[in-house]
Amino acid sequence: RSSDLMEFITICIILFINFKFSKSKIENKKEENVIIMFKMGLKYVKSNNVVMFLVVFGMFINFIFTSIALSLPIIQIKELKFENYLYAFTQMAVSIGLLVSAIMISFMKEIKNPLKISIRAVTVIGFILSIFATSLFFSFSKITFFSIIVVFSISISFLINIINIPLQNMLITTIDKNFQARVFNLINTLCGILNPLGILFFSIILDKYKSNITLLISSVLIMILSCILPKAFKINEKVIK
Repeated sequence: RSSDLMEFITICIILFINFKFSKSKIENKKEENVIIMFKMGLKYVKSNNVVMFLVVFGMFINFIFTSIALSLPIIQIKELKFENYLYAFTQMAVSIGLLVSAIMISFMKEIKNPLKISIRAVTVIGFILSIFATSLFFSFSKITFFSIIVVFSISISFLINIINIPLQNMLITTIDKNFQARVFNLINTLCGILNPLGILFFSIILDKYKSNITLLISSVLIMILSCILPKAFKINEKVIK
């Protein structure tokens, strides 16, 4: 039949058509769009002094915070010889801190000067970390160290939420809606870039020096950065709401 013959010819033609050119063209366009969006996001970040400060500040703080993530398990398991149930309780303390801070923030109507609060919260984290690191120089009982680590874990996780949630709300209200997605992706990417380097760096440091010395140096660096970087970027905390 003529219809069957036409179907056969059509199938043969389709089999011999080269679709690679059009496919690569589409892929190239997608790649170009991603690059263009990345460049536009980067340009917007550079033009906004506050966002640029948050990116640089976040990169350095995340880098230093890897020392805490690496040191705590070493302190509890290797140095203090914590049993599994004690280690589990200290891990649970982190969740308690996050939960309490999230509930507290949800009941607050409006947080004034979120950037100012966040910078000060980072400074407080550095201060708490210095106290915790100093306590490791003394020979306390296991129960005392357990209590110290639980309080430390709750405090740090509590303050991390106090830093993150108000800042996210501030960025949502200040960044142009057309740029929000690409700017947030850019911030997350840039802030996460130094994490692997931080893990590598502090792993080497912890092999050579004790965790108490490493954490004490980290606490000093956190407090110095929280004082110097806002001034370097000329951040006026009082006018940011």
